[in-house]
Amino acid sequence: MLQTVNRIKALERMSTCGLSKKHTHQYSVPTLLTTCERIEEQGLTGLLSSVLPERIQQELICNEQFAGYYKKLVDCKVPHHFINDWLESADRFGESLMGRYTVEQMVQMYGSGVNGSCCQYECLKYFEHDLADEALWPALVDNLNAFYAQNAVTLSDLKPQEREMLKLPYFASFIDVSGRTISTSLSVLSSNETMRAVLDFLFREQVEHSFTEDELTSLSHLEAKDLELVRQTYSNLGSDPGWMERFLDWWLSNHGLRHDLQWFAQRREPLTDEEKHQVLDTWVGYLNALYSGSLEVPFASIRPIQYDVLIYAIAHKKKRFLHMVSEHFEDFCKLGRESFLLEESFYTRCNLNALNGKDFLACAGEAGQRNNLDLLEQREYTFQELKLLCYAKPVYIQFYGMLADIGVDRKLVVMRELLKGDLLNMQIAEEDLCGLAALLSQKPLSVWRQKELGHIAGLSATDAVRVLLVYDKIKLLIPELLTWEDALFASRNADRMRGYQSWTQMRNDLIYVDQDWVALAKELELDEKFLQDNEQHIVRFIMGEGAEMTRLYYEYTENKEAFRRIILAELMGEFKTLKYYPNDLNREISFPTTKQQQLLWQTNTAMETYGILVEEVDDYYSTLRLGRLPYSTCLSYVDGQYRECLLSSFDSNKKILLAKKNGKVIGRAVIRLTKGRDYLRDDVDAPTLEFADLTKPPEKRYEDERPADQLTLFLERPYFKNANYSETAVIKQMFISLVRKKAMQMLATPVLAICYEEQCAASDFVRMRYALYISKSKGGAQYLDSLDGQVKVSREGSFKAFPFLVLPSNEMAAIS
Repeated sequence: MLQTVNRIKALERMSTCGLSKKHTHQYSVPTLLTTCERIEEQGLTGLLSSVLPERIQQELICNEQFAGYYKKLVDCKVPHHFINDWLESADRFGESLMGRYTVEQMVQMYGSGVNGSCCQYECLKYFEHDLADEALWPALVDNLNAFYAQNAVTLSDLKPQEREMLKLPYFASFIDVSGRTISTSLSVLSSNETMRAVLDFLFREQVEHSFTEDELTSLSHLEAKDLELVRQTYSNLGSDPGWMERFLDWWLSNHGLRHDLQWFAQRREPLTDEEKHQVLDTWVGYLNALYSGSLEVPFASIRPIQYDVLIYAIAHKKKRFLHMVSEHFEDFCKLGRESFLLEESFYTRCNLNALNGKDFLACAGEAGQRNNLDLLEQREYTFQELKLLCYAKPVYIQFYGMLADIGVDRKLVVMRELLKGDLLNMQIAEEDLCGLAALLSQKPLSVWRQKELGHIAGLSATDAVRVLLVYDKIKLLIPELLTWEDALFASRNADRMRGYQSWTQMRNDLIYVDQDWVALAKELELDEKFLQDNEQHIVRFIMGEGAEMTRLYYEYTENKEAFRRIILAELMGEFKTLKYYPNDLNREISFPTTKQQQLLWQTNTAMETYGILVEEVDDYYSTLRLGRLPYSTCLSYVDGQYRECLLSSFDSNKKILLAKKNGKVIGRAVIRLTKGRDYLRDDVDAPTLEFADLTKPPEKRYEDERPADQLTLFLERPYFKNANYSETAVIKQMFISLVRKKAMQMLATPVLAICYEEQCAASDFVRMRYALYISKSKGGAQYLDSLDGQVKVSREGSFKAFPFLVLPSNEMAAIS
């Protein structure tokens, strides 16, 4: 019982003396009570408001002399946590705080101005003997605080000679201490006495600059004679710290070259204010003055994006180019971010001295186009080569490098033909591309089409490329190929041609050679009678790549029965009969169209202007390829996100407008024949039912406010590829004209997607909310570009109101 009472009293005494009770597990009670006696003797208990920091407690227990040392520090207003941190710092260095430093030294360190208790101890360890130097100490404190602003390196990490650099009066003002480069900066600084002398001179002249590691490294070559060059440069700049600071920016950006110092220092007269502005206001002006002198322009007018090409030209002594910039400076200044002349991938590969003033205008570039010249081999090219290849796709850059050394002019002829029609826009193995390059190095594609392939009817440039890609595999059969369908089939099945001696022999086995057709016929369960009865249509189907496209989509779609009926109609030569099956149109749009209107709708029209052909199409192949024209979209039969909606494009009320240039599709849009009504209220699907108003005459008691339905021809949003801005504008206008004319003939209301608003600004189309009927589809879900995108079957048979461009009925009446 007595032992317990004594233990409780001991714990109470320890608490009063700031000792934690956990020490009872490590030290005996007599030892702890002796420690309490020492604390009480020093009168420390009255100074304690809580438990002492852990390291102080340990030192008081283990070191009989520490209580007095500790009391003196506390009496000098040194906080407990500082003393605790000093003890821990001493432990890290394997030292004893009390045995290493006097109370006076620690108190002086506490009031030194060095930030942080741990930093103070480390500072005292390495700069103990400098405490008494009143001239040095203030600057040293500033330098140490600047040094400790970074936390990557400590004083202990530095070599003795590097730590000595912290005594330099300009360290805090001149040395960039950010990041992990401070030790390197101190190492470079300690290794070059001239560099230190230069910095000392600049500091005393009150020149300001923060030297990075790279900048100090660039000055490591300085020799004693360079100090005088720096002084003379300062003098020739009017001994003005501001101008010297500008000089330092450009000089150090140019790696601190002695040549630059000599240019400024060896002038007979100081620079005038005008000269200083001309040389030091811009980087280009600096380099031009020191290294070229060929550029005579107002440098302040040069934009930063134009610097690099001029700097490159100055560095590589492109004096003729620089003179040309001076002569055509106004045109040069017009070059903006789109200009490929300002791209490193261009000017490092171009002989700039060969350019002329007109070339500046040709370098304007195109907004939004990606420059792929960095894919070219790093060597010198002509301006015409680079201009032609600048925005070419990577495959064309790769192909150009494969062409034989046939001369630049002949290469350009080959490339212009390919680029004009984007003829390499397909998956091509590198081996096949190399073979094509070898053939076109012999003669251009146009010559191949005129001679070796001239007998093949309807062979397009794209078809010719596909033939040449497999030329070695089918060249024995080429004389017998008579149509473009023959050529495409042969090129697509080139690997299967090796066993045939003639095209006639292969054609007899056509339905067994094409593996896509073999697989598709099996899936469709076509019997021998069907194959015999429709052989002519089937052959055309196979030759036109129909089997390949159809099989791919048939394997994907879940609505196989609907697609099977469409395929069979095409194989029977009855696709149009299926598409416009009697009364299907009226059922789809729930509107009674006349025979004349149906005939007008089924008749495809076309128009051509400025070399662009716009035509209506409704055939099987164009419809299946809708999501691939003119580029892959969400309706692509290959991988489109909403390709399940593609079947609805075969409905009677949908057709496609294609825009072609040189036979290549560059734009398309869908047109839909439906019905619509003027929009009056939010609920356009169902009018409300209400009580009759008996105060009105009988004939007006029930007023159906729902507007009458109108036959409507709707033009969806367009898609473009390989068409510039002016061409897209022309195509949009042609789409509008064709739809308007067809609608007028059919007595239908033409309605346009809102994206045609710019083309209708001066026309009689009006922007208004109009309710379009979502037609019923035989193919399932639909994708309506200008509404909400994908439309489920549940939405069919309803109206959807959106802002559209509508030709008012009174305008239609006036026109008709």
